[in-house]
Amino acid sequence: MSTPSQPRRFTLPALFTALAGLLFPKCPLCLAAYLSAAGAGASAAQVAAPFLLRAANALAAAAVAWLAARAAARLYRLIAPAG
Repeated sequence: MSTPSQPRRFTLPALFTALAGLLFPKCPLCLAAYLSAAGAGASAAQVAAPFLLRAANALAAAAVAWLAARAAARLYRLIAPAG
């Protein structure tokens, strides 16, 4: 009978990227709704949308790069000679 594996822990980068994905608006209309709820008008959304879109894209690219590096490190540990 095999022993159960240890439960996975959530790491801080994973938690941060998940929260950022939830909190950052993903479309201009969502940004307008967020700003309207905060008391700002739609014209502020038009100004802020390009910057937030770039920030969201950079965050997504960083998350993908981090996951790729982590996967590559795991693969290397699997195929590296034990010596």
